[in-house]
Amino acid sequence: EDLPSGRFKAHRVVELSTAQARPTTVKLPSGSQDFVSGQFGIEILSSEKSFVILFADKETQEKWHAALSKQISDCSRGSSNNQAEFAPTWKPDHLAEDCEICHNKFTFTKRRHHCRKCGSVVVGIVLKIEWFCHTSAKSLCVCATTTGVSLSALRKR
Repeated sequence: EDLPSGRFKAHRVVELSTAQARPTTVKLPSGSQDFVSGQFGIEILSSEKSFVILFADKETQEKWHAALSKQISDCSRGSSNNQAEFAPTWKPDHLAEDCEICHNKFTFTKRRHHCRKCGSVVVGIVLKIEWFCHTSAKSLCVCATTTGVSLSALRKR
């Protein structure tokens, strides 16, 4: 195949035998083209970290998805790929114009926060719930949608 080669900086190693890769399309807000190269992506899911790789065109996305899927398949032969739970894919800050739950615009005082359970970008009031995480034995800040708590109940706290 005709995939790019050269030097790439590895920020984190993902265990391919338990990972999944799936094509996705990212909705880009107006003016975000300065930050990202395209709207075609591949979501990499793993228990440690999940993320999206963006591509300028669908053809490049398809080539990379085929290559990643083959590598994942090769690495997971003979092992069970029954991943119980994947880490959430965090939405990049620059792609979030407003809170995904209450839809308030982010400002200097209404800052962006990521839900540790679903990856949504929300304002602080929506994230004021602690959730005990059974996999890491610590509490995490999670959003109202994840816990099912209403926004009006949060505002009364």
